[in-house]
Amino acid sequence: SDTMYDNTLIVFTSDNGGCILLTESAGSNYPLRGGKYSDFEGGIKSAAFVSGGYLPLKVRGTISHTIMHVADWYTTFSILANVDPYDYQAELANEQVTAYQLPPVDGLNLIPIINGINLTSPHVYIPISNDAIL
Repeated sequence: SDTMYDNTLIVFTSDNGGCILLTESAGSNYPLRGGKYSDFEGGIKSAAFVSGGYLPLKVRGTISHTIMHVADWYTTFSILANVDPYDYQAELANEQVTAYQLPPVDGLNLIPIINGINLTSPHVYIPISNDAIL
């Protein structure tokens, strides 16, 4: 349809910095220290962008330095599609099997940031590993 683009959100994202091991690909995250598998910025920071007709005019062409996690996209896409992001099947499974518990959905809604309504990250902190939090 002619208006499909008006309701389209295009997301380009990565889950981590590039690998700096020669055995995999020998990428570069310069000027950031570290790479994939490390807790340094080069291992956890990555570029992302959003585009499409869904974006309000006031945010098109702008830059945001808001901290987000790749898991936030699940919750955000669910809300955009009018789908409840809560995992009721995991809750039911946890009631039936107590030895191993499935974690709750921990992604947060990025729509206020995408729309330029809020410029503050919804995260208080982001666990990076057993040794580091952001």
